[in-house]
Amino acid sequence: MMKTQITEERIHTDKQAYPDSLEIGRAGARLTVAFNIDDPEHARARIDVGLGLRDYAVNGLMISIEKELAAKAMRAKK
Repeated sequence: MMKTQITEERIHTDKQAYPDSLEIGRAGARLTVAFNIDDPEHARARIDVGLGLRDYAVNGLMISIEKELAAKAMRAKK
């Protein structure tokens, strides 16, 4: 069975500018978006962009896993 390496990177944001945050997703694909709830329009925009980037990253990981499994299957046939 293939082990997937998950790398976590934390970006510390300015707690004065973005005092609020929202955590979305499961372990390994979790996204934390910092925002200021006093500016809901900007908060929505930050959340939307964050979700789009999370989907992009998760889809990229799935494509990578599928390619690796296909390559292993081809090697097993030989």
